[in-house]
Amino acid sequence: MTLDYIIETEAERIYDNRTKTYFREVLSSYIQGNYRSSLVVLWTVVVTDLIFKLQDLVDIYGDSKAERILQKIQDMQNKDPKSSRWETELIKLIQESNYFDTFVITQISNLQNDRHLAAHPILKKDTLELYNPNKDTVRAHIRNILDNLLTKPPLLTKQIFKQFIVDLSTKKELFPDTNELKKYLNNKYFHKMPKEVKIYFFRHLWKFVFALKNEDADEHRNINFRTLRVLCSLDEVLFIKYISQENSYFSEKVTVNINEYPFNFYVTLFLFFFPKIFHSLSEESCNLIIN
Repeated sequence: MTLDYIIETEAERIYDNRTKTYFREVLSSYIQGNYRSSLVVLWTVVVTDLIFKLQDLVDIYGDSKAERILQKIQDMQNKDPKSSRWETELIKLIQESNYFDTFVITQISNLQNDRHLAAHPILKKDTLELYNPNKDTVRAHIRNILDNLLTKPPLLTKQIFKQFIVDLSTKKELFPDTNELKKYLNNKYFHKMPKEVKIYFFRHLWKFVFALKNEDADEHRNINFRTLRVLCSLDEVLFIKYISQENSYFSEKVTVNINEYPFNFYVTLFLFFFPKIFHSLSEESCNLIIN
């Protein structure tokens, strides 16, 4: 299997079809050996895809933070249409908003630096220099960007969990029927959600339902429980495996309040719906639940 074939295959996994179309120029330039052009266009595709993702976060999930970023970028463009400073500001704002892990921002910044060298000639005394990246450098940038950005859906951030919890609290009266709640959650969140984010949601909902004790947690415990149940029903095998891997965390959280109501009620009810999960917990926790 050749490297180019691998990149072409991964390119088919690009989430946004608009981005996939634009990426074809990156791939075409790379295959033809036009590495400078490939690098320059790759940066343009990255910026474009980031805008698409922010727009989706606003349109689909009502993310106010993404909306503020887009508004600031639009204001910068309107104020100085010929300037590209907004691109650097975009990366800065996304970094400050914690939409990506640090290593992803580092990869994007590294690409931006190399793109700047490739796009702008440097005059040194009587010599004009223009950076010409080699195949390996461009290949590395393409692979990093494909794996960590372009193939990811807009729900690539754990920050959306905060908005998700707020959404649940405001919608809890609208879905007394669990099947209707499942349809809503699956259509709006879960069916496009990457496995890593599903796991993050499951881990925190588990804590909110079975361990957390405060006024806010008490008020929303029932809707959080029903949501946890819906999420688990969509991929029980995934969560059983994860509980086994993080056994101490889940076992401790599910039994910390096991002698108190309503915690014991929700633990019993959840394990009634998902008895296989019971056997994924520690022996000590199982004994506490039974007794």
